[in-house]
Amino acid sequence: MAYRILLLCLSVAVAAARGDVVPRGYRLDLYPYPGDGVFKGRVRIDVVWTGTGDGEGPKQVNLHADPSLNVLDREVTISRLADTESSEEDETEGEQVSLSVAKVERQNQTFSIHLSQPLQRDATYQLDLQFDGTLGADPSHAFFQNSYTDQASGDKRWFVALNLKPYRVRHVFPCFDIPELKTWIELSVAHKSEFHILSSMPVTDTTNVTTEGVWVREHFSRTPPMSVNSLALFISDFPQPISNNYLQTDGIRVAVWGRTDFVTALSKAQQLLPTVMVSLEIYLSRPYPLPQLNLVALPGFTDDNPVNAWGLQLFKESDLMNGNTFWLSHRLAKAAAMQWLNHLTTPTSNSCVTPGLANYLATIVAKQLEQQNIYHWHLTGLHSLYLEYGKPKSSYMNPNQKEALCSSKVQIFLSMLDQVLTSHTFKTGIQNFLSKKEFKMYEDKELWSALSDQAHQDETLAKTVTVSEIAQSWLDRERLPLLTVTRNYDKDTIIVLQEPFINHLESRWTPAKVVKKPSPPEQFWWLPLVVLKEPDSEESLGNISTTPTTWLRPDLHELTLEQFSDDLKYIVVNPGSIGPFLVNYDEENWHLLSNKVSTLPDSVRTQLLHDALTLALSGQLPTTTALNMTVFLRREQSAVVWKTFYPLADRLRKQFQGTAAAKPLDEYIQALVTPVLEALGEETDKSPIWRTDFRTKTRHLLCAAGHPACVEHAQTHYARWLSSPTPDSGMPLAGSLLCSVFSHGTAEEWEFGMQRLLHFPSNRSSVERTFLLKTLAGCSREPEQYQRILNITLLGDITNETFSEADKFAALTAMSGDVTGCTALFNFLSENWKPLKKRMSANLWEYFIQVSLGRFRTEEGLTMVTELVAEKKGQFGLAEKTAEESVETVQAQVAWAEANSGPVEAWLRDALDKPWPPHRFKFQDILVLARTRKFG
Repeated sequence: MAYRILLLCLSVAVAAARGDVVPRGYRLDLYPYPGDGVFKGRVRIDVVWTGTGDGEGPKQVNLHADPSLNVLDREVTISRLADTESSEEDETEGEQVSLSVAKVERQNQTFSIHLSQPLQRDATYQLDLQFDGTLGADPSHAFFQNSYTDQASGDKRWFVALNLKPYRVRHVFPCFDIPELKTWIELSVAHKSEFHILSSMPVTDTTNVTTEGVWVREHFSRTPPMSVNSLALFISDFPQPISNNYLQTDGIRVAVWGRTDFVTALSKAQQLLPTVMVSLEIYLSRPYPLPQLNLVALPGFTDDNPVNAWGLQLFKESDLMNGNTFWLSHRLAKAAAMQWLNHLTTPTSNSCVTPGLANYLATIVAKQLEQQNIYHWHLTGLHSLYLEYGKPKSSYMNPNQKEALCSSKVQIFLSMLDQVLTSHTFKTGIQNFLSKKEFKMYEDKELWSALSDQAHQDETLAKTVTVSEIAQSWLDRERLPLLTVTRNYDKDTIIVLQEPFINHLESRWTPAKVVKKPSPPEQFWWLPLVVLKEPDSEESLGNISTTPTTWLRPDLHELTLEQFSDDLKYIVVNPGSIGPFLVNYDEENWHLLSNKVSTLPDSVRTQLLHDALTLALSGQLPTTTALNMTVFLRREQSAVVWKTFYPLADRLRKQFQGTAAAKPLDEYIQALVTPVLEALGEETDKSPIWRTDFRTKTRHLLCAAGHPACVEHAQTHYARWLSSPTPDSGMPLAGSLLCSVFSHGTAEEWEFGMQRLLHFPSNRSSVERTFLLKTLAGCSREPEQYQRILNITLLGDITNETFSEADKFAALTAMSGDVTGCTALFNFLSENWKPLKKRMSANLWEYFIQVSLGRFRTEEGLTMVTELVAEKKGQFGLAEKTAEESVETVQAQVAWAEANSGPVEAWLRDALDKPWPPHRFKFQDILVLARTRKFG
């Protein structure tokens, strides 16, 4: 009865807005024929017209049907049911009155049924249509078939699945293909008896289609109101999971499915899924709305985003296989969160707010379930965002990369709200939002409104400010903020200035001594200003408050705060990166911080290290100042801090390649990190996953810095691949070891890797091949090696394009990070100008010009670039401006290297010459990351 009332409300609301005929329910019968590649079906749609006014009802019903779907025009019928309630019972009950169909008409995606008499207001009618179509060959189709080979028998095994995204249901059956028209669906599917079938709801009945029972039809329970594109279907011969898990809270059945020879690799996912579901139910204060949830590890599926339907999701096999507990829990929790956020309630647009919120909920759950973790996801994600959003010009990204970047930005923004509004306010706001919008559509602004209402009620946000305003300032901009804090030690004040963060080393770097104010008309961000002042004693530091002193408004670029200065004590703004923005300070405050950083909490040490090195890498802080913030690492016991340091140190290495500071920098990194690797010890079967991951990342940085023992370790593991009788079947070593072998190993080892790329089997994941290509492109040593990679990727056989456009972008990006690679790119451009310009797309050509000309840091490189740009002036096409800007970029890089290389080399030599007292590292097996908050 509750669904009936809700359904009427939904129908009336939509009809009032549209004045249209709307669906009241679907009865869908499907007959897929796997192997034959076809399907047929029948759909009966209960519809009602709830129009207003005194006029006559419509004589036409418009459905959506793709031209590829064959609807049997002569079999289309419509009848009026006895009353509006009879659609809730079996369709054979009650008297039905048939209406005459005058004609049917197709135009593009519309299938129109013309009637000889008008529909009556509020009466329920049933459309009856039969159809057939072709099954697609891969998940890009709405209804597809595929196969895998059974390893035991060698037989081909077929499976069939739906992948119904918004406005694609019309490829499968005639319908009202509009997500907001939510209603119930009753599904039945005919299939061979040896297959198992999964859908959104459980099976209620099975009947024989053939006398012998070779074909059967399974009938599924009626769904709650849902968008038609939420419907799920998967048919396969996968075995029933060994254990059927039921949630203790409400008896919901959850299971993980896979092919027979892979199902044992899914045991950890099967074990974790019930706990993940219960954790989400508790956090959201909403029970999972369906009786079941099934996750499937799909053979041959390579998309990073699972097929997301209600009650059923399809993943690539590697995403569900046994492995790192934290990230497996995270993937399961994100998938489960989408059941609430994408199906129970459904977004009206394809914005990145929904996946961003799912990501954040998944992180909360994963951190609850996996206490043995050292994943500071907040700063890891922030580092990636600043890398991309700090670029002077946007680089090429495919749609999946753009969505991932945007959802990461949303996730970190939500983390900021969780802290500054308090976790209680944030969680209650999310719960209220779901309570109001279940079985309905929602816009992003309704989520922000729910959070605002709760924050105002709890008095954690001024009533003059809304979360929607704050969100708009963050999510509508493709840059992130930089906050510059300057202390006036005489007047006891601090001046804060916000501006967009831009990596000056990728544009036109100049020594920055005076901070320029941005132009007043530009609108910036809502920034929560949380200030940590040095306490009177280290013992009194206590918990760090996340309550803002004030907010810096978008129209207020500069603000002065009173009574915040003491010339003998430090201040930290945005401690622990509460908000996703970098903070720069005056030179004296950086000095005070470098002397006391080791006394600060883990999260603040991590933030200061991250901000200092990121600012130095963008030309906005002297590198020697940033290096002062690394001295405390000699005694650092927190793995989180080390793992934040590693990628930044690797970038710093690349920044100084080709300068006099390069060698001492590698020596400094080795001196810092070698004791860490020794303390972590050798890998054993009992090593916790966090320690294994930490060891891998530690070794990776040491290998990049040329540590001899590290390179030898990598070569030892690589030898297993060299001696494998089937080297093209897969890599029997960690991918992180490859770079060390390719860059520091023998020519024979490099050639073996190149042959694996050239003979990469078509039945293996293209993601693995792209990884191998990127590693070869970014880790080679000789100019001839780079030349070969460029030849096969950019000038290969045009009739048989082996590498995608995205592969080529990835290879160029990897190659441009190395000094030898930059020179190789430049020479390749000079020697192959005409064929490259002819073969490349406009985007790829422009990017190639950018990376082949704009990465030099020496006077010699500047001369080469200047002469080539002058020689080819007017021949660059759409990349003409990029070429001209490259000269300015290289000039900036040369100026930066001249200004920084000498002081950095001197700093490093001095640090290495001083005695380093031995220190014993003890990394605990349980490291719980917790953010402290001040409530109230």
